Amino acid sequence: MEKNNETLNIFKYFLILIIIYSVFVRVQGLGYSNFQGDEVNPMTFVYGMDNRVISYLLDQKRAPAQYVINIINVSLFGYHGEAQIRFPFLIFGILAIYTFYLLAKKIFNKKTALLVSSLMAVNGLFIAFSRITQYQAFMYFLIPVGVLVFIKALEEKSTKYFIYSGLIMMVALLAHFDTASVMPFFIVGFIADYIRTTKLSFAKMKMQFVPYLKNTFVFFATFILPALIYYVPYFLNSAFGDGTSGYLEGRLLGGGLMPRTQITLKLLTMYIPKFHIYTLFILGSIGLLFKSIELEDFEFWKIKINKKYYQKIYMFLVALLVFASAFSFYPVKPRSATLLVLLSSIAISFILTFSRKVDWKFASLAVWFLGSYSFYFYIMKDPRTHVYVSMIPLFILASYGFVEIINSIKLKWVVALFTLIFSVSLLYVSGVNWVMFVDKSPEYPWWDKDFLGSPVYRIKRVRHEKIEGVFGFNNYRAWEQIADLYERGCLVGSYNSNEKDAITYFYLRQHQKQGGLWELQTTEVDNLVVVPGPHSWVYTGLNGIEDKSFVLLKKIYSKENPNDPISYIYGSIFKYLDGKLLCE
Repeated sequence: MEKNNETLNIFKYFLILIIIYSVFVRVQGLGYSNFQGDEVNPMTFVYGMDNRVISYLLDQKRAPAQYVINIINVSLFGYHGEAQIRFPFLIFGILAIYTFYLLAKKIFNKKTALLVSSLMAVNGLFIAFSRITQYQAFMYFLIPVGVLVFIKALEEKSTKYFIYSGLIMMVALLAHFDTASVMPFFIVGFIADYIRTTKLSFAKMKMQFVPYLKNTFVFFATFILPALIYYVPYFLNSAFGDGTSGYLEGRLLGGGLMPRTQITLKLLTMYIPKFHIYTLFILGSIGLLFKSIELEDFEFWKIKINKKYYQKIYMFLVALLVFASAFSFYPVKPRSATLLVLLSSIAISFILTFSRKVDWKFASLAVWFLGSYSFYFYIMKDPRTHVYVSMIPLFILASYGFVEIINSIKLKWVVALFTLIFSVSLLYVSGVNWVMFVDKSPEYPWWDKDFLGSPVYRIKRVRHEKIEGVFGFNNYRAWEQIADLYERGCLVGSYNSNEKDAITYFYLRQHQKQGGLWELQTTEVDNLVVVPGPHSWVYTGLNGIEDKSFVLLKKIYSKENPNDPISYIYGSIFKYLDGKLLCE
């Protein structure tokens, strides 16, 4: 490895520059966009809490952490716009780069950890989550910390650190239910470490059983029980039964084991180049394969499998997982793909958990990935961007796979070529990130954009079809200007818009006449506010509307490009007889 030090040192400094650049991308235009989609929900306390903090939190569809963070922010500093509200989540998103590094360093080494941080930093989905006021950045900052403290607790058999880890994960659970996806790491951690400590000796197992049981109870009690203080009244609250339970059931259940890989990949490619997603998965699979050399003879009761054959079985299972994942994209027997993914994941998890030579931390990490990947891509009905939680362990596995490939290459020029290709791919992804998040003329993805002559992504523009799963991109639609027109009496009466009612209500403080519909309604309404690129509701076309009952009162243009209309304001010909705003 020493002969490759020069190449790897250059690669190390390159990765550091990539991380610095990715932080810059996160910061750019933080306050440019109006609140988007689900960002509005944790801000409703601004006008809808009435000093009823607890009852307000219990009435919400989501866990309380993001609401509490925003309430504290506004209580301390007042409300001064989108950038202020997003800032804490930006900080969490940036700090997460470091917490990922610490966790990967603990499981593997510094080289792997630096690569993990760079992969996470450059990932468009994680960049997007750092730019909005939602729970994701807080969660993926906190989860590595909780896992890291858990590892320390298990290594030192420290009840104190089990309590600390449990409390950290409890806070993460109060951020979102996605925290449950990390549960396989902890369960396998206890089992795998118990097996490796006792070496399945009956005497040692008997001696260690009570201490392990005690630590297991302490950890899960501090993880789950304090959170139940909130969640029990939350689940019993009438608001949960009236709407939230149906919402959760609609997202979680009823998938019928149909793979969600194709539809999820389509959404992810809005944030991440497709080849980079494939690269992560392939490198992660290679990371799993490299552990085959550490497998020993399998012995269970009267069953004995020679090490050589056991390793081949393991490698076959990893190959089967990759094949089934690829097969899931085709409409031929899709449930068979799900079944193969689940069976191979369970078998790989069993082998790694009960193999005494494989480090328990790796076994826990692998099962964490396999469990979350299986659930979000093959069991959950409507995962959308929630699949980010399966990427947390995947970043670490993929980085380990890359480092092991480098370590196994003997020729210096091959190492240099391999790292060069990988570096160019990271540069390409970084360039795409500039197009997505920094350049605002025009705004991506509502307007088509290319990078190096290739289309970045093409949003599905179908009239009256809802746009979903889009967060963190530049989206300025001048709602504060429209609100000002109402305040000054330039606009009067009711309105409809092709944008989501929750967004328009936050800024205009009055509901649409017929908001939240699949089609822009023009009857019995005084004004129409039409945005060519709505964040999350109905696409109507890029050039406003054509309705002789309405006259165009005003066009509002992009901050970055004065030639791009971003909002059209129409008024009824019976309300605006002169065809102008009432203040003109």
